[in-house]
Amino acid sequence: MHMEPITEETNVPHTHPSTAAESIRSIGPKNHQDRAKRFKSDTTSESTTVIAPILEPPALCLLSRLPLELLAEILIYTCSPKDVLAVARTSKYFCDTLLSSPSMFIWRGTRQACLPRPLPDPMSIFTESSYASFLFDGGPCEICHTLTVSMYKSFAIRLRLCGKRKCTTEFMEMAAAPTFSEFDQAVGTLVPFVESNETLKLTSVGVDHNLRIFRGIDWVQEGSRYSSLSAQEIISSNAPKIKYVSALMKFSKSLREWEAQRKVYRLHVKSNNEKYGKSLASKYGWEYWDMINCTPYGDLHRHKIENLQHVNHFDYDQLAPVISNMLLKVAEKRKRQAKEATYRENRSGVAQHYNRLRSKKPPLKLPTLPTFRKLPIVAMVQSSEATSLGAAATLKGSSWVSERLDIELKNWLDQAKGTLGTVLGYLDWSTASTKILHPVDRITARFLCEYCGRLPLRYRDDECLDFAGACSHECRTSKRQRQRDEAWDARRFVSDKKAINAMSKLAALCGADPMHEECQTTINNIAAWVLCLSCKPGIIMCSRSVVGHSHRHDDMEMILVAETKAQDILASYPFVYGTAQNLLETSYIAKKLRALKNYGCRLCLAASRIDEKKSASKAESPSRCMKIAPTVINSPQKVKESGSEKTKPYKRPYTFDGMRSHVKGAHNIEHIRSEDFFCYNALDWGLP
Repeated sequence: MHMEPITEETNVPHTHPSTAAESIRSIGPKNHQDRAKRFKSDTTSESTTVIAPILEPPALCLLSRLPLELLAEILIYTCSPKDVLAVARTSKYFCDTLLSSPSMFIWRGTRQACLPRPLPDPMSIFTESSYASFLFDGGPCEICHTLTVSMYKSFAIRLRLCGKRKCTTEFMEMAAAPTFSEFDQAVGTLVPFVESNETLKLTSVGVDHNLRIFRGIDWVQEGSRYSSLSAQEIISSNAPKIKYVSALMKFSKSLREWEAQRKVYRLHVKSNNEKYGKSLASKYGWEYWDMINCTPYGDLHRHKIENLQHVNHFDYDQLAPVISNMLLKVAEKRKRQAKEATYRENRSGVAQHYNRLRSKKPPLKLPTLPTFRKLPIVAMVQSSEATSLGAAATLKGSSWVSERLDIELKNWLDQAKGTLGTVLGYLDWSTASTKILHPVDRITARFLCEYCGRLPLRYRDDECLDFAGACSHECRTSKRQRQRDEAWDARRFVSDKKAINAMSKLAALCGADPMHEECQTTINNIAAWVLCLSCKPGIIMCSRSVVGHSHRHDDMEMILVAETKAQDILASYPFVYGTAQNLLETSYIAKKLRALKNYGCRLCLAASRIDEKKSASKAESPSRCMKIAPTVINSPQKVKESGSEKTKPYKRPYTFDGMRSHVKGAHNIEHIRSEDFFCYNALDWGLP
């Protein structure tokens, strides 16, 4: 058996330490000068001279300058050949030094100093270094090839498993467990086997501990080699090999016993070190697991257990100041984390209370959430220490806090009315009358955000904001941009002239005064429809659609029409406010309804009816979009022209997306509204 290779990382020659140091000093600067010359020659074409950086020579290893006797004392004190092996692998110097014959006493000394008892002497096939490598090195699992640092599961057959149950099971499927006939007994003396079945935990896979486990391939090879011989002939012709296998098994069992004692002793050391660590933590008022996981004491604790050494007061005293400072930092960090967690909970509670106020009926006029957070009482509750009630319960349940919040909200709304009134052109407006509305509370108060132009869903049909919408408006430059905690600013709004003029005209047509509170009620209860004269042909709509429709015209002209005339224009296809906005939603039902060919164009319908009235005595003329065919919807109509039949394209009903394309292309309408189209059949919003 050959020794496993030792890693060589540096190229320090095997000489006396002082000679090696002198050679390093003589070689280092010379190499640096050569590099500087080459670097300078490469930059001669430059207008300025670049000086190459001067590199420091590598630091000397002071351990390599120690005499062999002192080095031996240090290494023997480690009490493990594993540490000597690690030092030998650090450099070529230590490799040559520790593998030389005069250094063998170091390996033997560490073997004798091993805990809990000296290591068994190696067999003749091992050198001291290869013995340490054989015993302490890790390697890949024989089944799954996962690297593991554990020792062999069997020293005799050099079996290494990672500890997973499936790997053990798979190995047992490939292993050999003969019935021990005379031939099997003879072959069994030539093949090493697992010295202790307990290491494989065979109880979990249903195998007897007393059964001999051979590596399957080894057993097959030996059995096939001597298959023509009798048992007596096998034993008589392989006496040296039988002797070697017997010695190997005895040696492997002694190693297994040593490893078992080492595990027991390791548990003992671990228990004592844990007791000592807990006593320290209790003495100084620290958390034990904080001391183990957050300070250098944990590294010391684990290192001592790995090397089977007890932690003592001398070890602790070296680290005491560092441990105390680090635990203080941990305590401060946890205090900050607790404070931040409380602040997050309070912010969540404030948002919950804000949403509760927004959901009230009738809706309240509220500022944006970032502005709401900056109200003095809300800021105080949000930054307070953790309480059993929480921020949401405090804002809702405490009468004093609730009253104070109402006062601060009223003050903020008064200030917002003044600034937005200035936007409408009412500077420092005031009145003594309680029946006259503030300019921002009137139906003629309409605003647009000049900064982002974004509209909430409830204002999409109006295409502008009223006072409540302006107060709760949060600017966002893009759909994916997160809302920022910015202060609400009235200077970002401008008055919507088109909507203001349209609502003023509508109020005049209804005989209502926008300055009085009854104006909105009067407009809503009027038994008439609005006909837009600015659209060619005119479109019928309800009063709620006037605000949004007014943005299509610079100066919207309208009249009120009676119910009978409105129904005549609608032509038995009722107008339903908000249909367009509902169909534009992203829900499953809206998607299904959009795909139905169930929509017609009111503009084309109105134009067709006007043409019909003009040519009542003539044959029915086709419209530009479609002819109304309420009885047959899904099949195209055919008419005779000059002896031939043609399918009229306007006879086909549209899908909703097709209707959007139609009104954009034929009527130059960018955004479709509910008054632009009709439905042949009523929409079923309860689709499965």
